[in-house]
Amino acid sequence: MNIKTRLAKLESSIIKAESVRIVRFIIDPGDTEPICYTCEGLEITRQPNESIEALQERCIETTQCSDDFQQHVFCPIYDSELL
Repeated sequence: MNIKTRLAKLESSIIKAESVRIVRFIIDPGDTEPICYTCEGLEITRQPNESIEALQERCIETTQCSDDFQQHVFCPIYDSELL
């Protein structure tokens, strides 16, 4: 068995890794809760009576990615005047 054949056999036995997705939320110190998160030009506004956890989950669902590796950083907005 030559090197080329051994390499082909080895490559065919490697299990393909699942895609990796990293999502980060910027959290500022203090008791202030965000009214919105922004990520790469996208603004996701908090609904009335929506918890922070539900807002963050909606942010993750909204930015589904198709690449093998993608990362998103969500920045909070605390004041409606900044929108």
